[in-house]
Amino acid sequence: MPRSVFRLTTAIAFVTLVGTPGRGAPALKERTGSDGGPDLTALHALIRKIVENGKELGDKNEQQTTQTIRTLLHRVTQAASVPERELPVKFDGLKKYDVAKEFQQASVQLGLVVGGDVRGTRAADSIVLAAGEVQFTSVDNCVIVGKTVRFTGARNCLIIAEEFVRGTGVGGGKGEPDGSVIVSGRWIRLTRAQDAICHVLRPGNDPAPDDRKGLGYPPIRMTGAENVRFLNKPADVGTTGRKDCQCVELKSPLAK
Repeated sequence: MPRSVFRLTTAIAFVTLVGTPGRGAPALKERTGSDGGPDLTALHALIRKIVENGKELGDKNEQQTTQTIRTLLHRVTQAASVPERELPVKFDGLKKYDVAKEFQQASVQLGLVVGGDVRGTRAADSIVLAAGEVQFTSVDNCVIVGKTVRFTGARNCLIIAEEFVRGTGVGGGKGEPDGSVIVSGRWIRLTRAQDAICHVLRPGNDPAPDDRKGLGYPPIRMTGAENVRFLNKPADVGTTGRKDCQCVELKSPLAK
C-alpha cells in the first residue's frame, strides 16, 4: 500500500555523517523538535486510574488514548524523516479482556488488554495498556504501553514505556520494512535492533534497573544496531557495533 511522506515545513539545519560499525558517534542531524507534543504523562495516569477502578476503557478514554498514541507516532516519524505510517493495529474489532490488576495469559491475539501487570508468552495484532510491567516472550504487530516493558523479540511494534524498556531483539518482518518504534521515559536496553526508531524522553546519567552496579551506561544502550534512528544526541546512545545508524538531536521533547 503506498505511503505518503511527511516533510518538515519548518526551517531545518543539519549535518549528515555516515554511520559506521563500532563505538564512534552515529550520523548526526540537528532538527527542530515538537512544540509540546502528546501528553504521555496523562496517558499513563489514565491507565493507572482505569486499573484502580477496575472498569473498561470506555469510548471517550479509548478515543483519547488512540489520539495520543497516533500523535506520538506522527511526531516520531516526522522527527526521523521517514514515511508516515499507521499504527500496527487498530482498536476496532479487538477482543476486550476484563480489566485486571494481574493479567496473565500465554497467547493474546487480536485483543485489547488493560491491566496492572501484564504477562504472557506471545502477543500478536493486539493492544496492551498496563499501569505496571508488561512482559512477553514475543510481540508482533502490537501497541504496548506500560511503566516497564520487557520482551525477547519484537517485530513491527509501537512500544511506549513510562520508564524502562528491556528487550533482546527488535527487527522488521518480511514485507514490513517500517520496523518498530520504541519510546521510553528514561532508559532503553536492547541486545540488537534493526530497522527501528528509538527515543528516550528524559535522558539522564543514573543507571537503569538492570544495569550492573558501578558501570555507567548512556540512556540508550544496545550491543548491535543496524539502520536505527536514535532521536537523541550521540552522548545518549551507546552501542558495541552499529551500521547505517543516525542520531537526530531534537531541540525540544517529542512528548510531555
